[in-house]
Amino acid sequence: MPTLLMTGMLLTIEANFPYYGLSNEYDRFAAFYLNAQYTFDKKYNFYGTVRYDGSNQLGSSKTARWLPTWSFGGAWNMDQESFLKNVHWIDYMKLRASYGLTASLGPATNSGVVLNSLTTNRTFPLERESVIQIEHLENSDLTWEKNYQTNIGLDAGLFNGKVNMSLDIYERRSFDLISLIKTGGIGGEAIKAANYADMKAHGAEALIGGPVIKARNWGWRTNFTFGYNTTEITNAKNEPIIFDLVKAEGGNTAGYPVNSLFSIQYKGLDHLTGVPTFINEKGEVSPNVYLQDQDISHLVFEGPVDPKFTGGFSNTFSYNYSTERVADGGFVRLKTVSLTYNTNERLLKKTPFKTLSLTALSANPWLIYSDPKLKGQDPEFFNTGGVAQPIQKQITLSLKAGL
Repeated sequence: MPTLLMTGMLLTIEANFPYYGLSNEYDRFAAFYLNAQYTFDKKYNFYGTVRYDGSNQLGSSKTARWLPTWSFGGAWNMDQESFLKNVHWIDYMKLRASYGLTASLGPATNSGVVLNSLTTNRTFPLERESVIQIEHLENSDLTWEKNYQTNIGLDAGLFNGKVNMSLDIYERRSFDLISLIKTGGIGGEAIKAANYADMKAHGAEALIGGPVIKARNWGWRTNFTFGYNTTEITNAKNEPIIFDLVKAEGGNTAGYPVNSLFSIQYKGLDHLTGVPTFINEKGEVSPNVYLQDQDISHLVFEGPVDPKFTGGFSNTFSYNYSTERVADGGFVRLKTVSLTYNTNERLLKKTPFKTLSLTALSANPWLIYSDPKLKGQDPEFFNTGGVAQPIQKQITLSLKAGL
């Protein structure tokens, strides 16, 4: 066996075929955002976000590469209201809602022309030549996948932390969804990424759980989860063939859920030959079905591959940890360094501003000391249970003006 493998590799190298490959990919992404939050009377919370994103993985046209998005929402701390303050078995209760436009790159990887160099496959070495193959043509109008989403949720804690629950209901309308579709092949690319479909979805998710046992040296916590999600493709510019829809992973076409599974209707065995028969692409009973045909009207819809209902039951057990794994949580960190320049009032007399200042701030630039047992890991990260994001270093520039 080793001889056969080595021979195959040598033949590949001698035939000048690329046995190994190396490629470089470049991605440029920029984002600008503005976020505002306001809380009134410790009961009513409001927020809003505006973003402006751009990526070179999308088309170069002015309407494709850059996209503004936004979202706004609010939350009502119901436990702060007078009619719930005296209900002692409610720890907290919050009703929230949000609405906004979000976007993603989807499966987009490149919108510019991509050319690959290779060597032609010829019988004799002297007849081989280097050529350039068209991998992708320019796709200047390829743009973001977009979603309008509405969400309503309720969070609550009950009985002094013994029960925690949350409920979310959402509706999503997606458009300009990206997928690979067949083209006329003009220019040398038969399959191309395009914004070809619109979709709507709605569903609900619920969680309820809490500690069952909370002892000194060990504990038991359990959670129940439930989800309901359904989708429908409302518009699709693709034209699937029969084979695209009868695959095990399902296919996509307008009027049906995402990843729908279709089958070819079985009509039993031929009583003379014993050969199985089906409803073919013409609606006739036949032992043969042309899987490349675009007439899918005779296929049987079996349902979506992805489940509508999901759920789970999880249990977490904790015990008395070994002293070998205990580290000192003390640390010394340079948390914040800032430099502010205040403009002289005399320079502002001819301007509409009363005050003007520029501030440069660096947050968490240096972890000076922590226990060597952590081996460089951030102690504040472990204080959150090791499940949150590590402490990030940030540099912020801010301009403040007073009128």
